[in-house]
Amino acid sequence: MKVNEEQIDDFLLDRMSQSDRQAFEQELDKNSELANQVKVQREILGGLAVIGKEQFKARLQRIKEETFSESLTPEVQKRKLSKWIWWLAAVIAISLAIFLFWKLTTPGGEDPNVIYADLFEVYNVPVVQRDTDDPQLIKQLSTYYKEGAYSAFIEGFEGQSNAFSDHPELQLNLGISYLQTEQPLKAASVLAQLEESNYPAYHDHARWYRILAALQEGDSAKARQLLPRLLEDENADHHVEAKELAIRL
Repeated sequence: MKVNEEQIDDFLLDRMSQSDRQAFEQELDKNSELANQVKVQREILGGLAVIGKEQFKARLQRIKEETFSESLTPEVQKRKLSKWIWWLAAVIAISLAIFLFWKLTTPGGEDPNVIYADLFEVYNVPVVQRDTDDPQLIKQLSTYYKEGAYSAFIEGFEGQSNAFSDHPELQLNLGISYLQTEQPLKAASVLAQLEESNYPAYHDHARWYRILAALQEGDSAKARQLLPRLLEDENADHHVEAKELAIRL
């Protein structure tokens, strides 16, 4: 699939048909160069949303003319180009930060249920088997979850909840199972406990699915309130998804 800049814009601005979007996403999964192009274009669009397209284009043109003037020596051109690259990077970064802040504090945006349907994915993590566990019960719960029998998973977990206090992976699975059975309030409660637990490896996952629970409730404001932690830490799990969500809210 050959992709041009216009198609990337259509993807980021949600102007594609469902079939075209699916084809684009498939290409995105296997094409790292395209993924980088999309990332850069998303940041540029964030900058354009704040400072204005025409002003941005005019500034780029002036930079081009000044940097590559025939009257300048190669050394001077190189120094000026380096300076303008840093300037552009700073403008884009600041503009994107302002844009995301505006998005997080301004009502509006897409229907939260539509966004939820686009962004939700089941997270699969192996359950750690401990010596004191009932291996048959753990195996049964794992099977329910993998096969998508979420109601059965919930029933099995709730019947033995005291036995799973040291199983963050099962608590995460429980929160996701509540989402899959359209119980966002229960999901949010379980995930909030997991986010405050002594298992930091699961904190970002818990925060992300709490955000999705808010979207399933139709509460965009709550989702915006939960986003900053994932946006501020570039190494956070679901950081990329959080940036996309901030633009769409």
